[in-house]
Amino acid sequence: MASATSSRYTRDTYILKQKAMKYYSENGIPTKMEEILNTMFYDDPSDVHGYLVNYFSQFTLEAVVSKLYATQVYGSTGMPTIQTDVFCTVNNKEKKIVSSTIPCTNIKAKPEDREKAEIETQHSIVTALKAINTEISDALIRLNPKQQNDIDKILVSIIEIMKSEEAARKVHEEEIVENPSPSIATEDKDKKKSAKTRSQTKDLSAVEGKASKISAPVVVIPDRPLEVFASGSEAVAAVSQAVCACAAFSNNIPIYRHVGNLSKTRGALHEFRIPLPMVTIIQSGKFVPGKVNCVKEYMLVPGVSMSTEKSIEHIQHIYHYVAKSLATKLGPPAKFVNESGALCPQLETPTQGLDMLQEAVNAQGLTIGEDMYLAINAAAHEFYDNEKGRYEVTTGTLKGPDDMVDFWADIVLKYPSLIAIIDPVRGEDHEHWLQLGERISENVFVLGDRFYQRPGLILQTPPSAPVQTSGAVMYLEQMNTITDLVQCTNLFHGLGNEVVISANQDDTADTFIVDFAVGVGARFFKVGGPSRGERSSKLNRLVEISRELEPPLPVAENLGQEEDENAADQKEMDGPNEDNTEMKIDVDNDAEENSERQEKEVVHEVVHEGGAEKEETGPVLWGAAEKSRLKLHTPFIFSVIEVPPPPPDSEREGEELKITSSSPRRSK
Repeated sequence: MASATSSRYTRDTYILKQKAMKYYSENGIPTKMEEILNTMFYDDPSDVHGYLVNYFSQFTLEAVVSKLYATQVYGSTGMPTIQTDVFCTVNNKEKKIVSSTIPCTNIKAKPEDREKAEIETQHSIVTALKAINTEISDALIRLNPKQQNDIDKILVSIIEIMKSEEAARKVHEEEIVENPSPSIATEDKDKKKSAKTRSQTKDLSAVEGKASKISAPVVVIPDRPLEVFASGSEAVAAVSQAVCACAAFSNNIPIYRHVGNLSKTRGALHEFRIPLPMVTIIQSGKFVPGKVNCVKEYMLVPGVSMSTEKSIEHIQHIYHYVAKSLATKLGPPAKFVNESGALCPQLETPTQGLDMLQEAVNAQGLTIGEDMYLAINAAAHEFYDNEKGRYEVTTGTLKGPDDMVDFWADIVLKYPSLIAIIDPVRGEDHEHWLQLGERISENVFVLGDRFYQRPGLILQTPPSAPVQTSGAVMYLEQMNTITDLVQCTNLFHGLGNEVVISANQDDTADTFIVDFAVGVGARFFKVGGPSRGERSSKLNRLVEISRELEPPLPVAENLGQEEDENAADQKEMDGPNEDNTEMKIDVDNDAEENSERQEKEVVHEVVHEGGAEKEETGPVLWGAAEKSRLKLHTPFIFSVIEVPPPPPDSEREGEELKITSSSPRRSK
């Protein structure tokens, strides 16, 4: 009996050993163990177990999403927003990979409607939190965070379903309240539709004449209705951003490099251009005390030859100079800043802010129009009087669309250092936008912000060359996904337009948007003011990335000596790269030591040199600057917007305008 039991035990043990040998052999364990043990013996590492971890980590499965967890946090003004934690299954364990916070939604309501809009936004945030923690989290389980496009499609589809359900619910509630009979409801609907059609076809002069008789306000119907977002739409941007950051962190690479991988049409991987910071020093406009309505933001933009670190340093000095000047003239309260981190003095004329910035730039020993440029965010939709059909440029001063064309053309002529104007007139005044573009676009970037719809809608009916702007301003909020923004930047770059990636007015300290701007190759990054923590964190991140990509500047004993050395270094760098603005970055010993912890073994890497491709074998230091290339800024080249001539009767009406490239006016 004992012999039979022993024999059965021996047979079972033999079968089990055979299964184990087959299992280990199929997974290549004996071969890998032999290889790493032999290598480790000769390398003699101080951390044996760490050596084993580094070796076997290259064979592990990629991280997949296990769950999302969203919580409510607050922005710079106390408005709620969303923080999203992404958990992934890594090495058979669930780990929190990243925690990402989106900026608060830009509330575009008028002052009298702002309180209602804030309440609706708070309700929308609550709805978004619930959606992220339930159906969105369930929908993304076991997906690789690298699948950005697929994940973004899932997000949009879920919110679209929620929007349809919300619309159906509202219709049902209205039917319960009103409860009209079917015949009456149909008749009222037809009457309203007929009345709306008649009102749209009336001549404007007839409407004004009638208004003078009955003293009724003139209703300006926009050419493009504003999009109505579903409650909870903030979930799209929140999760899209968090997943993008998760993909970068799980692969141990910077976010900007991962975004660069998504934006494949920009050329070789690991070539990045640091966007020029577009910094608001003075904020004015319709909703700020003072008489000036036609300029919402007076901004500074550094020249293309100045390093990022040095440009931000100069901008800070200029900001403090302006603040000190205002405090001296108007008292200490004049130094107070708003939620965007900008100064808000009470200005009397539109050019007063430009004069103050020019004076401050000159006081720093810089050349205006060479070392530093001016930019304006007009935000024309904010100072347009819908009842009077005119623009209230300053308090009590109204101008028609024709006058606005002359107004901006005169300012551009007076201030040659002005390099960009955002939304100088409303997009609804289409003909005047084109007329203004024809007059000033040879010297100034005419940028569209409210002029364009959100990226997702732009991609549904993409503009084709020729287009109507010099560039577009884009935000990451609400229904904007990473995929939409990446595709839109590629679209506008292909059309010869510049791209401005912008922070939101009510923002958080999260710096994802900075990496994103670098990754997509934006020309400008609109950060807001140079003060407040949520703004400084973004400027600091911009400098941090620039240090990874740019060689360190020499330490000089004084500013003059430093500028001379910088100029010499720039000349030396430009020498061997006359036909190629890309340069390979050297890394100091400290960077190499810090990067060794992030070393990964790869089969091959494609490296682009002079337009050719070659394969290299060996380790890739994902965090090392020597594997990244700096793409230098080219001189500013302005695209001239031209008003098309009236088409012949045989041609289609409404032909789009032409856009041609002009020669560089300024090259710094």
